[in-house]
Amino acid sequence: MKNITRLHLHKNPLANADHSLLSSLNHLELLNLHSTEVNKIVFDVVKQLPALKKLCLWNTALTNNKIKAQQELFPNTELIGGLE
Repeated sequence: MKNITRLHLHKNPLANADHSLLSSLNHLELLNLHSTEVNKIVFDVVKQLPALKKLCLWNTALTNNKIKAQQELFPNTELIGGLE
């Protein structure tokens, strides 16, 4: 599924070690990780996703302030959080 554009992994017991599988999805535009156990390591993976336009991160270990602090590093990606 290397050409997948949307991936909804929300409400799964997804851990940070699982992120490495995502880095090869070069066409991924939307990644929904809300209500998972991801933390700031997810941003290292997102850097490797050139087509990513939207990343959903509410109800994770990332606070709204941590998400906003990363936004300037991802000018072409909307980081959605703050629903904690």
